[in-house]
Amino acid sequence: MSQTKTFGALDDLLRHELAGRGVLVRVDYNLPLDAAGKIADDTRLRESLETLSALTQQGAKVLILAHLGNPQGADRRYSLRPLVRPLEALLATPITFLPQPVSALTRQDLEALPAGAIALAENLRFTEAEKANDADLAKHLASLGDFYLLDAFSICHRPHASIVGVAKHLPAFAGLALAQEVKTLRTLLGESQETSAPLKGSLAIVGGAKISTKLPLLNALLRRFERVAVGGGLANTLAAARGFALGNSLLEEQARLAAQEFLQTAGTRLLLPEDLVVATKTATGWSHPATVALEAGVPNDQVALDIGSTTIATFTKAIEQAQLIVWNGPLGLFEEPPFDKGTVDLVSALAKSSAQVIAGGGETLLAIQRAQARHQDFTHLSTGGGAFLAWLEGQPLPGLVALQAAFHQSREFGGPTGAEPTRYGDWERKGRAIDF
Repeated sequence: MSQTKTFGALDDLLRHELAGRGVLVRVDYNLPLDAAGKIADDTRLRESLETLSALTQQGAKVLILAHLGNPQGADRRYSLRPLVRPLEALLATPITFLPQPVSALTRQDLEALPAGAIALAENLRFTEAEKANDADLAKHLASLGDFYLLDAFSICHRPHASIVGVAKHLPAFAGLALAQEVKTLRTLLGESQETSAPLKGSLAIVGGAKISTKLPLLNALLRRFERVAVGGGLANTLAAARGFALGNSLLEEQARLAAQEFLQTAGTRLLLPEDLVVATKTATGWSHPATVALEAGVPNDQVALDIGSTTIATFTKAIEQAQLIVWNGPLGLFEEPPFDKGTVDLVSALAKSSAQVIAGGGETLLAIQRAQARHQDFTHLSTGGGAFLAWLEGQPLPGLVALQAAFHQSREFGGPTGAEPTRYGDWERKGRAIDF
């Protein structure tokens, strides 16, 4: 399905008189944290800065809406309060933290702020109605401000109240980070996955644990890319489906039949591990790491944890021959050396490649960081995980659909003005739209 969309842009919003007006900004601050609870990668914080600064410079009162993790109720381990100081440091401006549940926020909480100020609401997912896309919560959130801005591609695949519901009640726009992400993906990958032939010189590299959740993606990539390289737990299940012994390795027995069917479809265009780095699980970690050829099989008491040197060489050669590369997911247990070598060597090969390289997903970005690669060595790094994969599959993204619907409700199209016409009364679009 085509991802071509037309949205209102931040430039459109900035053409309004924003001084003293409330703007709700939905971002993705679901950041990776280390064992001590500190931010391991602040990329998503940094991606929101340009949009937030543009709004405050116009005197808008900004309310940041975000989530962290997947808490069951108000679990303080997932509070957004610890993000205040890092965000203040990046923006060089004070941030007001609103600790109450978002369902208890009032319009006065935002109106009490001075013009050009920013407030951060507590974790949206402390309120169960958020994930349920509750209509009442969406309307309540909309009542807090005058405009809505979505600035996170990485959450656009979630049909949640703050992502799709609020846009039904307020003039809605795409922020700079979201606009750039979609434009870049469309430019590099096209607006539709429905194509008669794979892109010439294209290579997709996919890692991860479960093949059952990524089979639709793998099938979509086969239609789109000349070659598809697979590592991690996905490759284990495919190897088992080919009849190789995998010992105690992570694999999905129930997906064996589906894996066999996929192998028949893929044929020689599929690149799979030829050797694996294995080890024995102990009470304190892993022992006796060794490399085994796939044909020899993984011993019964051992686990495959990384791709071997022969496979690394094969994947590197494919990278050197490619003109367009998409990568999602580490190829092994990259968090624990020495089982990070396959992923680290992959990152190095991609960074040196002359091809256009797109990498996406939270673990993928973390692997790039741990490999100490430079972001500028890649054509594009997507912070989207599920959204990035959904785009590659050609699925419609609810967040983008909601922005498109809001755009077509504007007076420019003579359409309905929504449930709260007074909110649309002064919304006359004179700027340019984003045509994705």
